[in-house]
Amino acid sequence: MGYWASFIALDLEKIEANKIVREMKDKLKKYNNIISWHNPNYLHLTLNYFDWLEETQIGIIEKLLTEVQNKIPDKILIKDEIICIGGNENKYVALEIDKKNLIPLKKDMDTLLIKHRIDYKIQEFRPHISLGRIKKGSLIKLKNIEQAIGVKGISLYESKEYSISIMSRCKQYNKK
Repeated sequence: MGYWASFIALDLEKIEANKIVREMKDKLKKYNNIISWHNPNYLHLTLNYFDWLEETQIGIIEKLLTEVQNKIPDKILIKDEIICIGGNENKYVALEIDKKNLIPLKKDMDTLLIKHRIDYKIQEFRPHISLGRIKKGSLIKLKNIEQAIGVKGISLYESKEYSISIMSRCKQYNKK
């Protein structure tokens, strides 16, 4: 058995995530007709994305997650702007995250994945929290939203049916 569209992500504190989504919905209310908001219970910050994982690789990754637990930051800082990301068909409205306190965790995770020969999609590390999908051709800008959000732990997920809102947690590792 294998896992399609799997990813390692930081889990966010649920109460804080719900608060941020409520605030963003209010600040972006003039765009609500073009935004399909994600469920705040599924907000996360993706660190590594895998096209496909074999069953044997899951155990290795779970071991690696325990090795990086001590690098999980207590808080992540949201930059002062909303970004729109994605391809031609679907775009996402997202909060851009300051990556300074995430770099040690990301570097260690990348090093361990390479050491254990686990392929992952190598791309520019542009940390963000996706809030929802927006219709094609829309562009949203919002400034002065700087704040922090708590991090609960790190998990391995499998995205099902290409929808971020339908995720099954493989295992979560809380901060040490």
